[in-house]
Amino acid sequence: MVAWSALPAALLVLIALRVHLQFATAETPSNASVAVVHTVITTECLQFYEWQVIGLAYSWRRAGQPGPLTRLLSCTTENLQGYRATDAVATVVVPNLRYNIALDDNYGPYNRPGALVTWLQVAQPEEPYVLILDADILFRKALTPMSLGAEPGWPVAPFSADLRNVDAKLAERHISKVPQRNNTLAGPRMRRADLVGGFIMVHKDDLAQLAPMWLQSTAVLRMDPEAALLAGETSGRAGQRAIAAEAIGYTFGAAAAGLQHRADFGSIAMPANLLAGDPAVLHYPKWWQAGESSFWFWKMWYARFDAFACPPWDLARPHPRSGLVARPPPLSTLSSRGYYRQRDLLSLEPAVRLNAALCERHRRFCPASAQLVRECTKAERMEAALDEELEALEAELARTPCEDTHELCKEWAKAGECVQNPGFMRYGGNPSAVSLRRPQRRVSGDCPAAFRVLGFLSLAAILDVTVWLGAVLLGALVAWQHLRPALAKRRIESRP
Repeated sequence: MVAWSALPAALLVLIALRVHLQFATAETPSNASVAVVHTVITTECLQFYEWQVIGLAYSWRRAGQPGPLTRLLSCTTENLQGYRATDAVATVVVPNLRYNIALDDNYGPYNRPGALVTWLQVAQPEEPYVLILDADILFRKALTPMSLGAEPGWPVAPFSADLRNVDAKLAERHISKVPQRNNTLAGPRMRRADLVGGFIMVHKDDLAQLAPMWLQSTAVLRMDPEAALLAGETSGRAGQRAIAAEAIGYTFGAAAAGLQHRADFGSIAMPANLLAGDPAVLHYPKWWQAGESSFWFWKMWYARFDAFACPPWDLARPHPRSGLVARPPPLSTLSSRGYYRQRDLLSLEPAVRLNAALCERHRRFCPASAQLVRECTKAERMEAALDEELEALEAELARTPCEDTHELCKEWAKAGECVQNPGFMRYGGNPSAVSLRRPQRRVSGDCPAAFRVLGFLSLAAILDVTVWLGAVLLGALVAWQHLRPALAKRRIESRP
């Protein structure tokens, strides 16, 4: 009876803890003075980034991403003079660290951690979490700490198979004092660094500690003559500076800062990759083909694209220099079905969203013209058609059971490939590949829970379950207390 009588008090304590956690980490309403997350993108003073930022900001609004969006613009004083930046996002100008004179190094990615170091010192954001993105990303859904499972000390970033070679000799060379990790949350057991890259959802206090170490690790790796070879860069040769030094520097800096990641497997996708879910963001760093169509896209074809030019536009070029990017083919030309159709639609989506975003800007700032109305009406209708088809297809796929798509999936899973090679098991090969030939993933139930989407239980989820069970037990106890006298009376009356 003592234990039962303590149940109401214990339940109240759990509810209080859950409410505290809700206020500490949950997403705040859109009209709250301080949101839960601040989204940040980093770019240099190059027109190449302006159309990407316009597209990202447009998708950010469509997705209803909570909190502010800030672009950190790394510029020299000379480059800033006369530079035309989009007003689609709030912009903070920070020093350009591309040219490291002391190291005689010209490396643009220094600006990613460097800009964050400056921003944290100058801006001092109020939001508890920071979402760090590249400019070549488009939102499809909101990303929050709660949806991803991020907590203080536990940032979340997508699993990166591209870093599978760094946690061997290169890690021993640079972070040998970091304890090995005996879990599979972001790579195989006994690794020193987590195999993650892409977007980063991180608590701002962790980022304040991490960002300087990230920058330092990047510089150290750039100076390591063996880093490119040890990282597995195919073009690497002795003495060549590592191209991926910043990406590796992040994982090494996070490890040195004592941070561990929960790798994300379902929130980000690259066009042309076959999926088993509905990604929250699309990342388009490389070139790709949309299914069996003749449509190809590569952001570097638009390196000199003028996002601010008003009509007339020369849209007959394969890769226009202004106005709109190349228009994708009509959706009706795609013959694929099911998951393959999802792949093909997502392959068209970046160009569709970018044109819709550019048209939104052109309609605001350009004089009305026949070409603007004609071309932007086409772009907006294509976006509406894409939205309609994606919604219907996602509803259809939600009813489709997850299944093995290769006869050897179960054997590979039993052999430990879900842990040793999760990128292959989930994405059908290298997740950054231009195209997918044969899907080898979507293992139905043999992969460990730690490597399934939504496979990580947060403290909030555990408390929710505990409170629910406690409420059920308390209800049963109250019912028993009310029924016990009547039952006792009935037993007495039934005696002879």
